Amino acid sequence: MFGLFEGERVELLYGAIVTMSPTGAPHDGVIQRLTRLLILKLDPLAAIRVQSSFIASERSQPQPDIAVCPPEDYLETEGRRLGDLSRRPIARASVGSRL
Repeated sequence: MFGLFEGERVELLYGAIVTMSPTGAPHDGVIQRLTRLLILKLDPLAAIRVQSSFIASERSQPQPDIAVCPPEDYLETEGRRLGDLSRRPIARASVGSRL
């Protein structure tokens, strides 16, 4: 975000500005592996968006770690909602579990 929250990891959820969970090497590694796996398994049936925000409602613009979306060109998605198939944040607690 820009302005008051520049440099901070926040997202808009249901009209509230929420601090996002911290990331680190284990988190980033899981995101990288899961992204590769999903792309190999789902391309060209779905688009895999990584840590990209989208408009969920007028009051929410979350930034999930991974979103499996319809296979569209998301170059110009600002200001519109995604017709996504699934969104999954990768929490620190799930890093050690099997995916």
